[in-house]
Amino acid sequence: MHRAILYLFILISSASLFAQKVETEVLVSARQFRIGEQVDVTFFVRYREGMNKSVVKWPTYKDTLTAGIDILRTDSLRTELVDKASVLYEQSQNVVITAWDSGTYVIPSFIINVDGKEYQTEPVKLFVTTVAVDTTKPIKDLKGIIDVPPPPTSNEPSNDYVYWIFLALLIIVVFIVLWKVFNKNAKVIPKVVPVLELPQDKYLERLTALGLDKPWLRGELKPYHTALTDIIRGWIAERYRIAAREMTTPEIIAKLRSIYANDSAVIYCERVLRTADLVKFAKGEPDAEENERCLNYAIEIIRLTVEQERKGGQL
Repeated sequence: MHRAILYLFILISSASLFAQKVETEVLVSARQFRIGEQVDVTFFVRYREGMNKSVVKWPTYKDTLTAGIDILRTDSLRTELVDKASVLYEQSQNVVITAWDSGTYVIPSFIINVDGKEYQTEPVKLFVTTVAVDTTKPIKDLKGIIDVPPPPTSNEPSNDYVYWIFLALLIIVVFIVLWKVFNKNAKVIPKVVPVLELPQDKYLERLTALGLDKPWLRGELKPYHTALTDIIRGWIAERYRIAAREMTTPEIIAKLRSIYANDSAVIYCERVLRTADLVKFAKGEPDAEENERCLNYAIEIIRLTVEQERKGGQL
């Protein structure tokens, strides 16, 4: 009798421990990604229910998972019965994130409360890289979408098109013969096609020349950043028709956001202008890598705003 009671107690204790087992997991679609790319981070919690329905409380995410990692979208919670025999449930929540600066980031542990007990997720390390820009190659034009007209419809079949095709071919042959007869001795004058310079070409040429000169390697930080911001301010003034040359950095950024300029271009522009302000007014000394990165950002600003114009964006 005592032995049966002991077995029953062990069985109840094992079932209680089995029901209370909780696991957490974090899955990331990419642990290394470039600036501005979107990455899915999915949090999981798995638990077994006993006699009563479990109560799961998730953390509340705000605008960021951690400093530098912005949240673009938070999806709804999903609950799924994974194993019916053991009453194993799984809850998950997906968060779409991005980063606007390169570096190494760590998603910290988050607390998920299950039936009054706290369970922590594992921290996750992320690596964000910059966008490589080849300054030696010109920006290629994007071809627009070509609208193809629908084929003509006809309710009755007709063979008239054969007659018209024959007539058209006959006219073409006669025209070619006559053209060769009358222009047999005529001199061929090559047609000179004028080269159309695009508005952004002159700014990209100045940036390319500045990159080849590399004045920051000679310690000429203030002249370099002054020249760089003059190019960017000139392009913004011409592209968006605003008085960017006379405006301060906060005024330019606020104006670009108010006219819905390309988001990435605005971020790069703010980085370039604020770095120049630190050099010119606070005697800042960025390293060689940061100086070259500002040049690449400037090229990206022109490329992104040109793309926005071709896609039917602002102006």
